[in-house]
Amino acid sequence: MTKATCFVIALIISTSCLAQDSASFKRKYDALTIYEDVWGHRLNGQRITQRELMKRLLGNEDSQFDARKWRQARLVTGIASAVAAGSLLYATTTRSDGNDDRTIIFGGIAFLVQAGVSFPFSIKARRHQQRAVWLYNRDVLARTF
Repeated sequence: MTKATCFVIALIISTSCLAQDSASFKRKYDALTIYEDVWGHRLNGQRITQRELMKRLLGNEDSQFDARKWRQARLVTGIASAVAAGSLLYATTTRSDGNDDRTIIFGGIAFLVQAGVSFPFSIKARRHQQRAVWLYNRDVLARTF
């Protein structure tokens, strides 16, 4: 056998081994990591709830900090949205008796709370969520491979 033939055979064998390792890696990656799609988060091809996602993120040492920050920012967003909705509801349902200042004031409060508190905190919550998932995936991959 010539050197060229031996080289070609070794190349074919090593390429097929790499292809098997690549497929195995992809299967493990899909099974162990969390990813986001349009309808929520998935793990091993199955949709997981927000509660299960939070449980997994809080159970991981690397993603705990960001998971807690995500939960706090979501809470602030929910409270601010409730205050804005209450102000808007109060402004539109109360009788003004010729005094329209109340409607303008409470409508403005609703807008300012939503734009100044709820919206920035929802962005902050989203960033913490994405970072927590990324840290979780990084840790899982580091432990597995």
